Amino acid sequence: MYFYSSGVAAAFARYFALGVQDRIARTEERLRYYTLTGKTLPSNSKMGQILALRLASDDEFISLVERKIKEQLLPNEIKKVVINWIADYYRI
Repeated sequence: MYFYSSGVAAAFARYFALGVQDRIARTEERLRYYTLTGKTLPSNSKMGQILALRLASDDEFISLVERKIKEQLLPNEIKKVVINWIADYYRI
């Protein structure tokens, strides 16, 4: 019984840590968009799209957000059009 409960606890800890990382990533990209444009990031952005956008350099970030809105790009499509990648070494 001990092993089962410790496994469940470990799974929950991992799940909650990923949730925190997602909230931080969303906040970072909202701040980045606001810093670059003075506007708020569109609220219809899905988490996968935001994570894909964070790989883009500042030079292409704004145009990718606008393209995402117009064409409803999926995360994989966003990643394919990024030219200057910024590596994300901190995400687990």
